Amino acid sequence: MKDAEIDKWIQAKPAFEAACKAMPQLNLKGSQGSWIWFGRMVMPILERKGIAVRVPGRKYLVDSTRFNTATFEIIVNGEYKLPSQRQGVAA
Repeated sequence: MKDAEIDKWIQAKPAFEAACKAMPQLNLKGSQGSWIWFGRMVMPILERKGIAVRVPGRKYLVDSTRFNTATFEIIVNGEYKLPSQRQGVAA
């Protein structure tokens, strides 16, 4: 693997916090609670798509070149829906 390929893998939590700031329309606050939710609900989808990998210590690395786009698509396209997007939930 080339250095450029290795360098694109970064820790997931800072990437998540940056994505929250970059995409406020997703209504993710970047708090500990939203990180826990994201790790349980969205991270497994990213892992299946090859955008996230679990490393020893129960941490994730993410492909920084695809993380924001994939996160946006997973939530917006309904692969997972935020509680406020579910039917019958008042906004």
